[in-house]
Amino acid sequence: MSLSLQMLLIMGLLTLLPSLILMMTSFTRILVVLAILRQAIGLQQSPPNMLIVSLAMFLTWFVMDPVFTEAWVKGIEPMTSGRMEMGPALQAAILP
Repeated sequence: MSLSLQMLLIMGLLTLLPSLILMMTSFTRILVVLAILRQAIGLQQSPPNMLIVSLAMFLTWFVMDPVFTEAWVKGIEPMTSGRMEMGPALQAAILP
C-alpha cells in the first residue's frame, strides 16, 4: 500500500475515532456511572465535567488496553510489516 493511501486511511480513521470510542468501548457507561455517583454523594458541580470525562477516558483505556494490544499484535502489526494481506489482517484485528 502506498504512503499516500495509508495517510488517507489514517486521516479517515481519525475523523471516525470519537464515534468509534462511544460505540465500541465502555466510555459512555463509565461516564454515566461517574455522573450518577457525583449526584449520589450530593455534589452538584464539585468535580467539573472535564475531570469526569478525563477520568472516564483513563478508565476506558485501562479496561480496553488488553483488547487494543491483542488487536495490534494479531492484525495491525503483521499488516504494516508486510507479513499479512490487508483483508485477513483486518479480520484478525476485529476479532478481539
